[in-house]
Amino acid sequence: MPHITKDQVKAKRAALKAALPQYKLSVTTEHFSGIKVAIMAGPTDFGTEYQQLNPYYKQYNPRIQDVLDIVMPILNEGQGEGFEDSDYGHVPDYYTWVHIGKWDKPYQVTSK
Repeated sequence: MPHITKDQVKAKRAALKAALPQYKLSVTTEHFSGIKVAIMAGPTDFGTEYQQLNPYYKQYNPRIQDVLDIVMPILNEGQGEGFEDSDYGHVPDYYTWVHIGKWDKPYQVTSK
């Protein structure tokens, strides 16, 4: 079963905030099985107030892709090989989710 510890999330939160100091980020664990990053505010106009991102789909606008290129290596660092399950196939060590804003709190463009 996928699992991520609070200490792992804490370390990734610190690394993300160091890599993207101009952005306000929400970095949380989801049921101890994954890590969710929501970009809440920053100087970049992404053209949306809320969007769930698929980091493996490379056709986002370049501003979103630039941020994903920074976020995903940090989230994937130390993830490991995962394991194979007879029912579900490949199961990662933990899941990752990246959003712009949250469904109930939109992304805010701050002054540059």
